[in-house]
Amino acid sequence: MLSFHKIRFPIDFSDRCTQTAAYVAGIARKFNSHVTLLHSFDAYDPFGYGAASGTEIYGPQISMLWQHREAAMAEFGSAVLEGIAVDRVIQDGEPSETTAQYVREHSINLVVMPTYGYGEFRRMLLGSVTSKVLHKVDCPVWATAHCEGLDNRCGQCISRIVCGVDLQTDSVDIVRAAWELAEQYGADVRLVHAVGSDMLCGEAPFQRFLVDTAAEKLASLQNAADTHLDTWVKQGYVAQVIREAAADYGARLAIIGRGRAKKLLGALRTNVNEIIRESPCPVLSL
Repeated sequence: MLSFHKIRFPIDFSDRCTQTAAYVAGIARKFNSHVTLLHSFDAYDPFGYGAASGTEIYGPQISMLWQHREAAMAEFGSAVLEGIAVDRVIQDGEPSETTAQYVREHSINLVVMPTYGYGEFRRMLLGSVTSKVLHKVDCPVWATAHCEGLDNRCGQCISRIVCGVDLQTDSVDIVRAAWELAEQYGADVRLVHAVGSDMLCGEAPFQRFLVDTAAEKLASLQNAADTHLDTWVKQGYVAQVIREAAADYGARLAIIGRGRAKKLLGALRTNVNEIIRESPCPVLSL
């Protein structure tokens, strides 16, 4: 059973973080979680907190800057996080590194990451901190790429979930996790599989064969997971198929598997950044 009793929420005081705070509060209330707000900044980085801030000159003003960040941290999310157990931590260091270290040292169950991408580049860019964290931590990461459209209650009330599977052996665990989470939310689940984008130019009978074969494998996967969920099998690029399935289903959350960067990964895992960028709803990667 998925347990999110310890949530790590990275803070950079941006509008995206502010917009995501109420969503994090919803998750925390749902699972009775302890939330750690962790703000990290590199005192020796002349450009401040990654791409989210302008240039800052530290030098002899570092103590003043530190006091300013402490004051901002004390105020952040005070209203939306009221009644939730919250720790507020500031650390000196590169944000993805401090996040990964904190997760390891404090047995964090979940990291919630608002992601970045600006203007016309939005569909091409995933925040560098989010991208690094996805590859450095072993715990689930809940990413909110389109947090400006989130209903504040979404973190607590999720009615429909899509679960992307690549039919690898460990996909059984992903399907079971999606079903268990859906049980906790009282949500419906649709399993989604994208069939070989490299075969898009094949003849119609062959394309039908690929889809039918994938559907049979998905049925076998469900037998192994002891689930009986709705399915969606379609040819296309992975991120696009999951995006279409989520939009068609009215999903409030997408769940996918994720591997470590140094391992050989299935199609879903190698597309994790693009899936998060393209998804119309938050993505939980396990």
